[in-house]
Amino acid sequence: MDLDDIVIDRGFSEWERLLNGGCKFPPAANEQESQVCERVEDSILIKGTLENHYYSMITPKLRPKESSLKTKNHYLPLSGLKYVLSHKNLEEMRKCWFPGEDRLLWYNQIWGSGFQTSRARIFVLLLRLEKPQHITLFRSHELFDSSLPLLRTHAVFQAEGFTDRDADLFVEKQDMVLAPFFHFNSQKIKHYKLNNETPIPLLSKEQVEGGSGTHGRVWKVLFHHDHYYCEEHENWGIPGPYYALKKFHRDRQSKKDDFYNERAALERFSGSQSGHIHLIPLLMSYETETTYYMVFPWARHNLEQFWEKVPNRPDSSKSLNWMIKQCHGLAKALQKVHTHESWNGLQNRGRHGDIKPLNILCFSSQSQEGDDDAADPTKYRLVIADFTLMRFHSPHSVDQGTASKVGYSRTYQPPETRMGGEEPVNQMYDVWTLGCVYLELITWHLLGSQAIYEKFNSANGPQTQVLQGFQTLRRLEDNKQYVYVEDKFFNIDGVGGPSVKPSVQRWFKFLRQQRHCSKQLGLFLDLIKNHMLRAKPGQRYKIDRICSEMNYILANPADGNECRLDPPLGEIDTCIPLFTSDTEKYLDSFCKVPLETRSQTRPNEASINDLDERIFSQKLLEPPGISSERTSMETTTISRAPSTIRRGSISQPTQRQSRPFLSPSDAISNAETRLGSAHSNESDEFKRSIDFMEKNPSEFLNTTNAESCSMKKTNTHNGQVSMRNRVIHKLERLKSRLRNLVERMMRH
Repeated sequence: MDLDDIVIDRGFSEWERLLNGGCKFPPAANEQESQVCERVEDSILIKGTLENHYYSMITPKLRPKESSLKTKNHYLPLSGLKYVLSHKNLEEMRKCWFPGEDRLLWYNQIWGSGFQTSRARIFVLLLRLEKPQHITLFRSHELFDSSLPLLRTHAVFQAEGFTDRDADLFVEKQDMVLAPFFHFNSQKIKHYKLNNETPIPLLSKEQVEGGSGTHGRVWKVLFHHDHYYCEEHENWGIPGPYYALKKFHRDRQSKKDDFYNERAALERFSGSQSGHIHLIPLLMSYETETTYYMVFPWARHNLEQFWEKVPNRPDSSKSLNWMIKQCHGLAKALQKVHTHESWNGLQNRGRHGDIKPLNILCFSSQSQEGDDDAADPTKYRLVIADFTLMRFHSPHSVDQGTASKVGYSRTYQPPETRMGGEEPVNQMYDVWTLGCVYLELITWHLLGSQAIYEKFNSANGPQTQVLQGFQTLRRLEDNKQYVYVEDKFFNIDGVGGPSVKPSVQRWFKFLRQQRHCSKQLGLFLDLIKNHMLRAKPGQRYKIDRICSEMNYILANPADGNECRLDPPLGEIDTCIPLFTSDTEKYLDSFCKVPLETRSQTRPNEASINDLDERIFSQKLLEPPGISSERTSMETTTISRAPSTIRRGSISQPTQRQSRPFLSPSDAISNAETRLGSAHSNESDEFKRSIDFMEKNPSEFLNTTNAESCSMKKTNTHNGQVSMRNRVIHKLERLKSRLRNLVERMMRH
């Protein structure tokens, strides 16, 4: 962020510059906003003194109204300021309160020649206090609007005539006339520094469905038309009237880090930088003393909401062509991130790091809500957003990231995130996540949104069957690497390594057999299957090659949207199982992911290591009389109430009906599987120690560390700890933990 981009005067100098340059501010966006421009009829008579008259004139001009936006910080819009201090009203005030003042001099004393010499805001505050004569005190102290806000200790408040009550009210109310002016500059991305008391010039602020994530929360907002100016942006025209306001949460330091990381990434594709029509631009940002905010163009839906609210049209060649073009556009946008040659600097190799439907926004060609085109998918443009996890590297360091230092979303995580903390992570990460989104988007196009999730209706002749959805198939095949069941697209075998789930492979065949799966769409599915969703990163195409392949698919539509009535040669008929009541009960018996599926940040190494230790603790400290022999279902599941399984929702546990403790040997096997492989000598030795400890807990305490030391064999590779040593260290930590637990048991 350049120093020239930081605004510390609430944007008033910029407002003055634009105003003097003949800038025309946007008209009122709707009826609610247009009320700001209404003028009180001159014929209205207000009883009481002239001070009461102008006090009453200010009140209806304050925004926002209580009914529209709950806030304690009201503000007087610039149009309201001009209305209260019009030529006519100022002349009336001069005659009543300052009859000796020259008319022209009096007007210049209030409005001056600009913000630096104006006292209009100070005078309105004094009118609000019904103390207009105090303006002479501010003139004698040479104070102007640019001097605001004033501290309570300022000398002007010690002057004769200023009571303590008046001074306190002035200091308390002064933010009312200091609502900032925001400039959505098309060349420079402005950043405003404000205090907590500064009122943000909003007319409405609506919560967004699904708008809260790991790093922040998003609202749909409407700014007052007097307090912002939006220039025309490349690829976007003039966004508005609604905007997306993102607030960063978590603790202060984390918010700061998240904010500056995302802003630094967005700057590369916003303002004067060459952006992309499928990458979200940043319009401006601001910070208060406690948190940070960003402003973006407003999107009607994210991709997940789009699937649910916009009907698919599998029989439409126009809809198919639109979908492939949008997917090609997303790939081109990602290509710009991966190789950003227009950025002046060494670190021009980026990785988005969190591509998922929630982070792909759908912008309609019609800006107004509720228009007839809202149900037409071809009227939307897909745009990649949320750059919080985006990182940039130099060409020499782009492949040097590690799994322990990246975040991910559980559903779309690539296999390399589960292959150990030092597993390399590079731009192929994005290729996997983009392939997952592509596959779900094709599923929506051919079968509708329900097929993506738990279950969907499928016509089989005159009958309609309820089949297991794509998410259900993946959950049923999950190997529960972290005890709970996930809907990711791969499994990890402790011996064979990662592999794409068989259900994903079957789903490709199932989609190819659909009546409306054209040859063009079949080529697209082949690209995803063979060159994007590959378990090993080195087997995936780079994004440049994917863009080339999609260019070929777009240029060769084969027979258009010709319906495929028979399965392709070489592919057998693929049957998707029925979704029955037994399926639902079985899914409900799983230990569900405890946090949000889509926005969960990758657990750190410490929390992973502690997972089985907690299971051992529960096992050793459970009350006597509870049998340690359980069926495989009892030892690996938590009983929960039935609930609909949708990604992005939190599964809330009910009262546990069975103890979900693993036996020691089961927990050891689970730890070995998670780490990728285990060496039989060390693991068998540790299991024997567990059995010995359960039978003779007192003798277990006499075990020396000599046995532990003999297990620590050095085996390094390129300066990194090997997988074998990580397994040994894992078992050592568990053993130490168990010894401490036995000591606790014997003391109590």
